[in-house]
Amino acid sequence: TDFGIIGMQICMDAYYTDTWTSLKSSGAEIVFFPSQASFGDILVHHAWRNHYYIVSSTGDDARIIDITGDIIASDGEFARWVCAPVNLEKILIHIWPQVGRFDDIQKKYGRKVRLRIHHPENWATLESLDPDIKVKDVLKEFELPSYDEQIKEATEIQDKHR
Repeated sequence: TDFGIIGMQICMDAYYTDTWTSLKSSGAEIVFFPSQASFGDILVHHAWRNHYYIVSSTGDDARIIDITGDIIASDGEFARWVCAPVNLEKILIHIWPQVGRFDDIQKKYGRKVRLRIHHPENWATLESLDPDIKVKDVLKEFELPSYDEQIKEATEIQDKHR
């Protein structure tokens, strides 16, 4: 679409992890999920595991789930629709050793970006708050890999030594 790459899952697709991973591999940034059942934490898991937004409208509720698995908007059975801004200029970064560059990023960009550390998961999010700043450009400038890039590199190293 003109705003990003979307994917679609329905109902029982919630149980099949490979289809959600396939959407991630295809570049999905937002996955729409109409269904009779809400599938609760399963959708939260798919959002943070694949680092894309999920927008659901079900027989029980409607939700917008962030790339970190945080529910940013929800409603219940008497009003099954929600509306909230979704920022596609947001990316996950593994904390170590990248955390050493976070102050430099914040000093240069100030309020034009938001860095948020998610301590229990050992990751951070970098989000652009300025339409002229692209997060991938910031990562490149500070020579930081995205979370996905770092995991891919670690997986290749492990696979090589197995």
